[in-house]
Amino acid sequence: TTTETKDTKSSEKKKVTLYLFRRTGCGHCAAEMTFLDTIVPEYKDKVKIVVYDVTQGSNSELLGNVADALDIGVEGVPFNVIGSQHLEGYAESLNDTFKKMLDDAYENQEEDIVAKLIKENNYSNLKATTLYEAMDEEELEYSSELK
Repeated sequence: TTTETKDTKSSEKKKVTLYLFRRTGCGHCAAEMTFLDTIVPEYKDKVKIVVYDVTQGSNSELLGNVADALDIGVEGVPFNVIGSQHLEGYAESLNDTFKKMLDDAYENQEEDIVAKLIKENNYSNLKATTLYEAMDEEELEYSSELK
């Protein structure tokens, strides 16, 4: 019976969204997207990835509002938000931190601060892409067959 309860509980959890703010031609952004691609199989049922190129549409305006809502300054990209947590920059040494953030946000079903801002503000021209559209733009190889 405990297993049934656990299963029922986990199926009630909703996927959380990882928002990646990036810029075309940014090496750290490309490295992070390559890493995210490698964890897609493990996280596909828990996490949805939405990518915003800060040079397009009103994406940088959204990033500015996210920074204000989090009460932080954003120095550059890649900049990631999941729930109400954020992670700026990317290095391989952050891979475990990334996974922990994703797991925590999913387990705790944190409020999605970016979705809330998008709902509250009338952005004229947000341009979101999937991880794989962004990787195509950067001509990156996929490790995952889940595209």
